[in-house]
Amino acid sequence: MKYIFIMLCFVFASQCNAQLPEGYSVVKNITDSMQLVQFKGKVGLFSPIYNEVMLMPEYDSIVRPNLPAQGLVLIYKKGKAGIAEIASGAVFTLPIYDEIHQGGILHPTLALVKRKNKYGLIELISGYEVLHPKYDEIYKFGPYGEHFALVRIGNLFGLVDDETGYELVPCKYEEIGIPGSHGKDTFLIRKNGKFGITGMEGYAMIECIYDKIEFSETSGYTCRKGIETFYFDLNGLPYTPE
Repeated sequence: MKYIFIMLCFVFASQCNAQLPEGYSVVKNITDSMQLVQFKGKVGLFSPIYNEVMLMPEYDSIVRPNLPAQGLVLIYKKGKAGIAEIASGAVFTLPIYDEIHQGGILHPTLALVKRKNKYGLIELISGYEVLHPKYDEIYKFGPYGEHFALVRIGNLFGLVDDETGYELVPCKYEEIGIPGSHGKDTFLIRKNGKFGITGMEGYAMIECIYDKIEFSETSGYTCRKGIETFYFDLNGLPYTPE
């Protein structure tokens, strides 16, 4: 308790003794140890503890967002958004995106970004673009889809791993079934009005030529094509039931 009191006194004393560069003014406190400052109509970050400008005032606005990764701010310049760290002022993501979605609707270490009307994913802590903005939409996918995101280009759908940005299934299907509904790590797919099954490797285990596909955890896939019925095991291999 005594240590906390001493530290609070140190922070307060540091703020009182901090000397802003000439022409700078404090807009507000971002945290107890970082201030939003303004200079010639632009904003940056100033540390009263270190008496140092941590982020040069060259941005139109700086916002403390509701991002899963704490300690970050959104920086805006000429209508574009980027990400910077509060403590160091390091710019993780240059302000090149039209939008950076606040709240982590996918994996908590990632942010959904929009550029030229297309969506992608970036890593919050590094700014690394794990998924280039090329999709019309990106959705969190399914009750079992812990790391799955459904992506859309035009009227066609695919799947990506929303933790790594790796494209699991390319956008070439009219429909992709909910994860877990047709087997572990396999998905019902529809192309040209016909159904098939794909694995996470992106190739069709069962080609899209069937009118209906039913799944059983014990017997695998029952595929109907007109009046004919075909059977495939859990690995997508054909068999004849006894």
